[in-house]
Amino acid sequence: MMAVLIVEPIRHIAHSLNIKALEWVMSLGAALFGYALLQPGSTFGLSPSYDVIAASLAYIHGTEETMGWSIVILAIIRFVILGINGLWKASPSARCGMSAAYALLWFFVFFGMWNAVGFASTGTGIYLALMVGELINMARTAYEWGLLRKTAAEDTRHEPHTGH
Repeated sequence: MMAVLIVEPIRHIAHSLNIKALEWVMSLGAALFGYALLQPGSTFGLSPSYDVIAASLAYIHGTEETMGWSIVILAIIRFVILGINGLWKASPSARCGMSAAYALLWFFVFFGMWNAVGFASTGTGIYLALMVGELINMARTAYEWGLLRKTAAEDTRHEPHTGH
């Protein structure tokens, strides 16, 4: 009994980590990015490449702290979704939504840096790569979502009774 309570959840999470490794890693990267924004001092003040991001946040009355907390909270939600997906039930629609949200975040950061300094900053290319990673996650989860919907539709289809 104890083996079932311990081994099975570990097996499911290990399977989830294997299949959804990019999603887990991207969540960690986002959490660390948000955490960096929550550190004392102005991260955006360190480089002119953050000027567009800072101006955009100021336009909506946001701060580095609100952006940092938003990103950290989204990362925690994504970790929970990935954990639920690995333990209890498939959640490709929620995973696809989280990938879309992060793709927008990384586009926002990429565009801000590219607009300020072009590819003169190493961060510009990295944020573009993060955005592409999330687009890959979106495609994979959308495919999985389609497979689940197809399977569910097939399960509800009834064959005509032949009387045998």
